[in-house]
Amino acid sequence: MKNSSLGLIEVNGYGTAISAADEALKAAAVKILRLEPTIGAAGSLGVTLFISGDVAAVKAAISAAQNKAEKLNTVSSVKVIPNLDEKVKSGMYKGSLDF
Repeated sequence: MKNSSLGLIEVNGYGTAISAADEALKAAAVKILRLEPTIGAAGSLGVTLFISGDVAAVKAAISAAQNKAEKLNTVSSVKVIPNLDEKVKSGMYKGSLDF
């Protein structure tokens, strides 16, 4: 699997993030890089799911994750970055994301 793309989906709630990650992994050959919790508006827990893989796999995985999270009305944002530049990869979290 060539891990050249990055997919991001931000949802509300850790349980939703786990469900979205499960759907993503079932939908395509991708790797979950991390789940990053953040405190959002009014103290709500936002969680960003980082996914890597080839472009088509990341798109399929993000779509599946988004469909699952939308059933719970918890999607804040979705983004797929095809062919992520190596400089961006190396700068994210000081290299802690293993693409």
